Amino acid sequence: MRRKRPDYALSALFAVNDGVAHRMYSVGVPTLTKRERETLRAKIDDYIISESIDFDPHNLPNIRITKGREQDYLNAHAALCVEGCDPLTLLWSLRLGRAALGRSVPSAPSAKAVKGMVKRLDKMAQEIRELEKSGYLLLIAREEVEKFYRETQLSMEDVEDFGAALPHLDLPRWIEKKSDMYRRWLKVASLRLAPKDNRKLTRLEYLFPAFYVREATGKPCLSILMQLFETIGIKVSKQQLTREFKSLRRDYRWLRLLMTEKLLVVNEFTSSMNEAEQAAFSEWVQEQESDLPQRDSRARPRGGRA
Repeated sequence: MRRKRPDYALSALFAVNDGVAHRMYSVGVPTLTKRERETLRAKIDDYIISESIDFDPHNLPNIRITKGREQDYLNAHAALCVEGCDPLTLLWSLRLGRAALGRSVPSAPSAKAVKGMVKRLDKMAQEIRELEKSGYLLLIAREEVEKFYRETQLSMEDVEDFGAALPHLDLPRWIEKKSDMYRRWLKVASLRLAPKDNRKLTRLEYLFPAFYVREATGKPCLSILMQLFETIGIKVSKQQLTREFKSLRRDYRWLRLLMTEKLLVVNEFTSSMNEAEQAAFSEWVQEQESDLPQRDSRARPRGGRA
């Protein structure tokens, strides 16, 4: 008879401050399948990248068209526009991808560093509690509470717990809550799921335009994208692009939101132009594309924010 897989491989019991009371919870770390491990690893990776990669979409580096490939670039660009891409937004998606180059994504902290922080936080919370036992801060605390109710127009029935309404008045409780969060991370880290440096989706120079093209056309248009990438020096195989883009769409929710946010800024910028500004700006873009060897310029056209 086949034995049933246990629900939890690791289990620990420790105090958790949930903001209301200091309670005890049984925290288990489940035995994960290979696919579940990959999904959780990608989720951690997603958070790390999203918090680390950010830049001003109004100030982007220009793309570099390989000398002799100008017409190939224009042909691929035009083909994607026929599929449904906006010409300027497509160019901006390439520039957004280039802006992400060279931005470092830190590795997850070591267990030793996290344990050290837990110890310091617990000690600090205890020291604050001991220091404030005399009630010497009550005068100031009550002034803060009165100010809070006066400014928010809330009544005592609306918010009964001063600590919940004003977290900084009961700092030890929230320090302990943060300490508990670090302990929970240590349980996840015990599964050794932190992403390795060489598997993060940091090659956004091709994922940014691939994401935009898929959103604009409803199709991946991989063959045309590969032709476009070849003309501007982006080296990636079709298999790698397919694999990473699939992972981006499946597992990297926050990174997709970040990319969408940058593209929305671009859309707002271009849609706010009148026809004369749009024509002048398009002419400037074409000049930038055909200027060879292209300058890695961040100069902005007159009247624009590009």
